[in-house]
Amino acid sequence: MNSPSPVRILLIESDTALTTPVHNILLARQLIPSFDFTSVKSLGGAFQEIERRRFELIVMDLDPKEDPTLSALARLREVDADTPVIALLSDRNGARALDVLHKGAQGYLLKSQLNPETLPTFLWRAVERHAHDEAIRQSEERFRTMIENASDLILMLDAGGVVTFASPSTATILNIAPGVLTGRNALDYFHRDDRRQFLSLLDKAFDSGEAIPFVQLRFRLKEGGWLPLEGKGKIVDGENGKRCVLNCHDVSHRVKMEDELRTLSLRDELTGLHNRRSFVTFIDQQIKLAHRTGRRGLCLLMLDLDGFKQINDTLGHKEGDRALIDAARILQTTFRDADIIARLGGDEFVVFLTDSIENAQLEVVKRRLFDGVDSWNRKEHRRYRLAMSVGAVHHDPAVHRTPEDLLLHADELMYQQKRERKRAALAASNAQAAAHAPVIDIEAVSGSAN
Repeated sequence: MNSPSPVRILLIESDTALTTPVHNILLARQLIPSFDFTSVKSLGGAFQEIERRRFELIVMDLDPKEDPTLSALARLREVDADTPVIALLSDRNGARALDVLHKGAQGYLLKSQLNPETLPTFLWRAVERHAHDEAIRQSEERFRTMIENASDLILMLDAGGVVTFASPSTATILNIAPGVLTGRNALDYFHRDDRRQFLSLLDKAFDSGEAIPFVQLRFRLKEGGWLPLEGKGKIVDGENGKRCVLNCHDVSHRVKMEDELRTLSLRDELTGLHNRRSFVTFIDQQIKLAHRTGRRGLCLLMLDLDGFKQINDTLGHKEGDRALIDAARILQTTFRDADIIARLGGDEFVVFLTDSIENAQLEVVKRRLFDGVDSWNRKEHRRYRLAMSVGAVHHDPAVHRTPEDLLLHADELMYQQKRERKRAALAASNAQAAAHAPVIDIEAVSGSAN
């Protein structure tokens, strides 16, 4: 196993009374493998060594009485601003320790503190602390560069909701300069009906360290009105403590579309679901947005009732309407409010999942649907059993397809499943000695023309 590399230390010494103890401690036999120790007598010699090689720590003795302005330390920081500096002070100069820190030293040691027990540990910790601080600084610089070029609205908030950073995109999204928001409480800009919920989510995130997975907000614009936003938050550590990075995007276009759909009352009269016209209008907008943003994972599900014609022919159209209403209720309880559910006509239904979803997640959704149908069949005492066939298709933003193209493809996949279920039902029927149950089994007659 490789031993860790020794810590490279440059000692700038002019007062041997201060530096001799350091020499004696670091050159002790047991510490030689831990420290690569170089000493110079002057600041000029230090500059030559710094040009020649990189050090992880500089130890510099200082005498504020001979150098009241600490100009030597200032010159050293001008030449090398990155390497941490530890100042050595005589006990009589301890009162100047804060001045030394303000001039750029990362720490200081008094002569009385120079002993074999504490000095090595102090130096190791100084190097580790600087490496940790440097890692945080670089991470924050990368993070700042990223968010300064982001198109979404990004706010950094403290635990009370005060904005400590606002991305440049606030100017384009909110028509507010980033500097105007900085230092003000974000809650002052949120709709009063949204504040309590957001503050609760913010408190929980700071207490637990967990993310805010989803938040909806209405942001007050300076010209009047409210801008609907959706986003999420994440707790991060920074130089000034924990912050919540709130990333939001403008959803006014979608909200406007939803309002228009509601205003037009484009609903199916029987089930109350969206009808074909409103559904096609909505997914057309979503497809165009996916093409602009490259968003993947949008999914459309086509469904119909197996054996619906059998219900109508055997029990009448009133019972058929009842089955359609029941199917609509099952779909509404299975899918989220944000998902778009529509009845296209007859016994055909369609669901558009508004969140990106992968194939593995899709199978979970389909299983939840079938479980909902099974639960309905167990609870309701009807003369038939409901069953559904499903065809699912994902939208690829790299391929231009219209809403009708997606519906047609999903319809083909649905009928493929229907044919497979028909073959399975016929095989089961042939294996039975007789079928005399008075209940109409929709799954058994799923091959009937709908």
